[in-house]
Amino acid sequence: MCYLCGTLVTAGATSLGGLLAGQFVVGVGVAFSVASNIAYVTEMVPAERSGAMVALYELATTFGIGALRTQYFVILRRLLVYLQRQAWWHSSLLTFA
Repeated sequence: MCYLCGTLVTAGATSLGGLLAGQFVVGVGVAFSVASNIAYVTEMVPAERSGAMVALYELATTFGIGALRTQYFVILRRLLVYLQRQAWWHSSLLTFA
């Protein structure tokens, strides 16, 4: 449900705040699914392979989060450069961009 609501809020966003709120809701949904997926994998895989499967799942999650974090930094930097060019904020606030 968080995925659907967050996606609808993001798609209908008319401001930066709405976009960030939608992405936050989607992030909460991702956090819930990551926590529940580990329990699902543990219960569905045979006992002799459950440790390896959980380790692989955690490894895939870690690499995925790392890739998303990198992508968000790229998007944030582009957003700050855009805002600086639009002169929405005082340029001294964005000297690090």
